[in-house]
Amino acid sequence: MPNQSRTFSHLISGLNSTFVAKFNYGRGIFEHQWTSSHHPDGTRTGLGPLYNGTGCAQCHVRDGRGQPPGPEAPEISGFVMQLGVATVASAALTPDPNYGWQLQDRAIDGVRPEGRVVVNYTSVPTRLGEETVQLRRPSYDVVDLAYGPLASGIRFGPRVAPPVFGLGYVSAIDPADIIANADDNDLDGDGISGRPNFVTDPVSGKAQLGRFGWKASEPSIRAQAQRAAAIDIGLSSPDHLSPYGDCMATQAICDADKTGKPEP
Repeated sequence: MPNQSRTFSHLISGLNSTFVAKFNYGRGIFEHQWTSSHHPDGTRTGLGPLYNGTGCAQCHVRDGRGQPPGPEAPEISGFVMQLGVATVASAALTPDPNYGWQLQDRAIDGVRPEGRVVVNYTSVPTRLGEETVQLRRPSYDVVDLAYGPLASGIRFGPRVAPPVFGLGYVSAIDPADIIANADDNDLDGDGISGRPNFVTDPVSGKAQLGRFGWKASEPSIRAQAQRAAAIDIGLSSPDHLSPYGDCMATQAICDADKTGKPEP
């Protein structure tokens, strides 16, 4: 019987040896804990210099959902704070000029983390049927900022690591079927509404249906994995052009510790 603590971490039955090998290779990368390495030419590869976790499995524990921080576990992995700046000229958000798309609360030796998130909760009495329960309403603050102030108009996007099992099935769905079932205004009255999100593929540069990541922001598992590697761990890749992860021009340490080549 499979280990019940890893129920969602097993491959499906019936795969041939080629797919089993691919699964095991991917699982090895997913569970790998990255470190930072210096090279004779002065470049650095691997982790960081700024990051949120040292590997995928640190946040997606047993391939499942992360947990938000709280008084009982303020440093728990699996929670990140995304950043976006609202402008008058456009409805689209832009990265914070000092901190990028996400606050990295960890860093390699000799580098200051960008800051840390403080979460406070307010108890809210809520009626559920015949019972009144206490729910928690979070409020967020970013403190100990190391690279200047946050931009005016900054918006916070608290994110808990989602489960990652079953994404191969999602990838196998024909995009036409997803588009055909879109029901923005719940015209069929089933209580479910939604609309497809079209995003730019980082490889082809063309608009494609998004279906991975928060709010279906990435068109493929490859794109989602490489963005997460860059933003969360500080790893570059062939498709993610920036060798600095989520570093901005104001963070000189990122240029000094840039990756000499994309990670394999």
